[in-house]
Amino acid sequence: MPNKKNPYALSFIRGQARELDGTLMSVVATNQTPSGQIDNRNTSYEALPHGLEVVDGLVRLLGEVLERMRLDVGRLREQARHGHTYGTELADLLLLSERVDARTAHEIVGATISAQVGPAATPFPAALAEAFTAAVGRPLKVGAEELWREVQPEQVVASRLGIGSCAPATVRAMASDLRSAADTLSGAVDAEDKGSGFPGTLRKAVGAYLGRTW
Repeated sequence: MPNKKNPYALSFIRGQARELDGTLMSVVATNQTPSGQIDNRNTSYEALPHGLEVVDGLVRLLGEVLERMRLDVGRLREQARHGHTYGTELADLLLLSERVDARTAHEIVGATISAQVGPAATPFPAALAEAFTAAVGRPLKVGAEELWREVQPEQVVASRLGIGSCAPATVRAMASDLRSAADTLSGAVDAEDKGSGFPGTLRKAVGAYLGRTW
């Protein structure tokens, strides 16, 4: 589909990160040995440096994406209000507030959306109320106008408060935690590097072997 313009870089980063999860589990599994033999860890000698190389590339790629990314907030908000993007949210609300089963909820959503399409389109509140009564045999307990307010894009986003969710406050808190973790890790790496004599010893050994400064 050459007409599609998906942000492939983000999909690539996500896929490679999942693959690295598998690599990590493989390396951890090589330590499951009943003896002190380290022969079964030989595979890690390839997986570890390769993993570090991949991570370095992914971080650089993500940095370029974030640096050059431009968001048209107005256009995003406009598009979110069209195309009946509230379908999944409305189904969830019907499950929770009206205690209908998932199949019935999806049938109601489908009928509600169908009634809003075409020259004789019915407004959302009336379409939902009619579809619900036809499917369940009783009127809504929660008003259709209230459900309409709940499925607005801004409200849907703001209601996602779980870990890793998209509510603005949650995203800011997660970003703050990640910054703190990155600063802590960076400080630990710097401290370890300054306190270790290994890098200098390695350079001397390689320099002596090569006959020049390295």
